[in-house]
Amino acid sequence: MSLIVEELNKMGIEYKTKFPMNKFTSLRVGGMADFAIYPSSSEELRGLINLLNELSYPWLVLGAGSNTIILDEGINKAVIITKKMRGFEISDEGILIAEAGANMGTILNQTLKTGYTGFEFAAGIPGTIGGGVYMNAGANGGEIKDVLEKIWVYIDGKEEIIEKSDIRFEYRKSNLPKDAIVLKASFKLQKGNIIESASQ
Repeated sequence: MSLIVEELNKMGIEYKTKFPMNKFTSLRVGGMADFAIYPSSSEELRGLINLLNELSYPWLVLGAGSNTIILDEGINKAVIITKKMRGFEISDEGILIAEAGANMGTILNQTLKTGYTGFEFAAGIPGTIGGGVYMNAGANGGEIKDVLEKIWVYIDGKEEIIEKSDIRFEYRKSNLPKDAIVLKASFKLQKGNIIESASQ
C-alpha cells in the first residue's frame, strides 16, 4: 500500500485511504475501501489503471455511486471514482461530448438552457455518463442509446473508439466488455423549443 501512496503522490492524483463507502453511495451503505482515488482527466485515469495493473492491485470503477450496494465487509480494492471527470461541451452543431463522470442531470439542464433536445430521458436520473452508457440509462420514454454516437474506452492498455453501431443495447444494459472503462462519449442533439422541451 505504501508504494501505491508514493506513486499517487508523484502523479498528483487525489486519494483517500480506508475510505468508508457509506459516505459515497446513494444508499449510504457499505464498509471500507482500501483506497478511494479521484482522477480528474482521462490521462490520469489511464495512468492510474496502468499503475494498479503493474502492481497487481485490484481495482474497480464507480461514477456517482447511485444505486450501488457495497457490503459491510468493505472492498479490498482501490475504488476509482470518476466524478471529477465531469467536463462536457455542446457544439453549435448539437454535438455533445461528455466525460465519464459528468452528471446526466447537469447535462440535461444545460442542453435545455442552450435550446437542444434529446437528453430529456435523463430527468431524475442521478448517475454519470459512464454508468449511463453501460446500463443504457433511460426514463421518460427515452434511452441514452437514442442520442449516443460513439464512446471512447480504455481497454487492454489502450484507448479505443467504439461506434454506437458496434454496441448492442437492451433494456438497461449493453454488451460492452466489463473491463472496458468509459472515458467519454459523444451524442447528437437537435435544436428545439426550450419551453416545450422543459415541459415534456
